[in-house]
Amino acid sequence: MTNATNGFPTWVLFLFFGLVYLGYLQSKTRKVSRTRIVVLPAIMVSLALYGVLTVPAHGVIAFVAWAIGAAAAVAMNSKVPHGNGVTLHEGQQHFVVPGSWIPLILMMSIFVVKSIIGYLIGSHSVNPEDVYFIAVSNWISGLISGTFLARALFIFKAGSAHGTTLLKQSGSTI
Repeated sequence: MTNATNGFPTWVLFLFFGLVYLGYLQSKTRKVSRTRIVVLPAIMVSLALYGVLTVPAHGVIAFVAWAIGAAAAVAMNSKVPHGNGVTLHEGQQHFVVPGSWIPLILMMSIFVVKSIIGYLIGSHSVNPEDVYFIAVSNWISGLISGTFLARALFIFKAGSAHGTTLLKQSGSTI
């Protein structure tokens, strides 16, 4: 185990605990602006696409694998009740989103997958230019980032379907 943690950057621990805290905040019911709902999925999709575009070899395979994963995520998430309890808040300026542990699970999934991939590449256990490694790692990236995107889409859809409400509930604005 000592060899596995040699050269382990300290910032990764700060990132881990930052993600845990952010995921914890997502577990609470809160008021969320339309912009805020879009920001996290946009960041996750952008980072995933950046990873796809920086693949030195087999870039087309990387993109196709990512796109298949993202499409699969949207299709699978159409069966998950992401929008249950979502309503538009006064004047349609904010959504009231019930707390969920799903964002924490997704963020930890990305953290674990990226850590494993980094370790495998760093320990020379895999060839980062291997077509199968590129396809599988980018497919997984597409699944996870596509789930963030799907969740945002279904929150918008659910909020619009439930109509405007004049909630007097106090919740933190994120």
